[in-house]
Amino acid sequence: MTTADDLHDGIEINVSCRAINGYPAPLIHWYIGSRNVTHDSSLKTSVNGADWYDAESILTLILKRIDHGKPLLCRAFQPTTPSLRSLKDSMVLNISYHPVVSVSSRRLTSNEVRTGIVLTCTSDANPPAFILQWSCNGTKLSNEYRNITLSETIQEGETLTSSEMEIRNPQSEDPCDYNA
Repeated sequence: MTTADDLHDGIEINVSCRAINGYPAPLIHWYIGSRNVTHDSSLKTSVNGADWYDAESILTLILKRIDHGKPLLCRAFQPTTPSLRSLKDSMVLNISYHPVVSVSSRRLTSNEVRTGIVLTCTSDANPPAFILQWSCNGTKLSNEYRNITLSETIQEGETLTSSEMEIRNPQSEDPCDYNA
């Protein structure tokens, strides 16, 4: 199986897979995870010098971030005995994609009195975002800013990172439009 080394979300690529010395001509099927994507491929067969058949399939696909980490598999088999024996080659898709960021909040209470709020910024990206920066009206925040505590950016998995900002005793007239 051959493909480009640099895989990016939304980019079209061609991947090729060859099977040689079959009789009759081998068929080649493609899978991303368990999803059959053979319909996005072409197949060419030829007779080689030993009067056996060679087959080459080219899969054309547009990479998607949801396929990151899934196996891409080509499976070659004889059409007369497809269940008896097949050969396969595979690779794990390492697809780069831009961060998708979400912010959630939760209230802090003590003795049923609201004492603060925690904002959590989560980023899903490949490569992962290692620095998440909080800001107030475009100004970068630090732990020295008023009643705020910022956490370090924490890696939560292969592509997920998060950071928290705790605001103690928030005021209703707080002039900040907080962003991460």
